[in-house]
Order: sequence, then structure tokens, then C-alpha cells
Amino acid sequence: MNEERSFTVNAPGGLCRISTDKLMYVEIIKHRLHYHLIDDVIEMTGVLSTVEQELGSYGFLRCNTCYLVNPKFIVRVKGAEVQVGDRTLQISRPRRAAFMEGLTNWYAGAGGGNHG
Repeated sequence: MNEERSFTVNAPGGLCRISTDKLMYVEIIKHRLHYHLIDDVIEMTGVLSTVEQELGSYGFLRCNTCYLVNPKFIVRVKGAEVQVGDRTLQISRPRRAAFMEGLTNWYAGAGGGNHG
């Protein structure tokens, strides 16, 4: 059985189901969460640390105070930048070591390949 990895958020229009297979990263701007999906952006009020706890089990990594990224969509890490899809996000110095360690662990574990 192929269980879709998704979670539910309380969006302004009501409950909204978000698939982690389509969620590239979450950004917080002035206390507003922006869920950046492949084909959409869902915006709502919230706290990124709460989202981080919820999405940590899916492998999402915090690269600085305002971004929580899905390692599945990381194209490249270069210096203090991480490319997620076609967007380039900043990696903060205090979070870099933990971010790189988390990414390495993700590649070693879940990221290896989903062939059964």
C-alpha cells in the first residue's frame, strides 16, 4: 500500500491537506507561513518551530531562521546557499553544521532511493 506522506494545516479557507512529496520548503515572513509547493503557495498565520516539529519526521531541515526545506528538492548546496528547486535560499552560519549533518543523514537513509 502506497501511503501518501501528507499532513493537514488549518488554512484561512479551512483545512488543507499538503503532500510532503510536493512541498519544497516552508518560509516565514512577518509571522506568516508560506508553504511553497511545486505548483502553489499556501499562506497562513503560524510559527515555523511548530511546523519544524511536525515535518521533522519527514526529513525537513531548517537551514536558517526563516526556511524549512525538503531535502528531496535540494538541487545543490554551495557555500552559504542551498538551491531548492529553482530558488536559492540562504544557509545561516549557526545552522550550517546541523543542516549539513541532517542532509548527509537524509541521503544515507531515506534519500537513497524509493524502490520498494
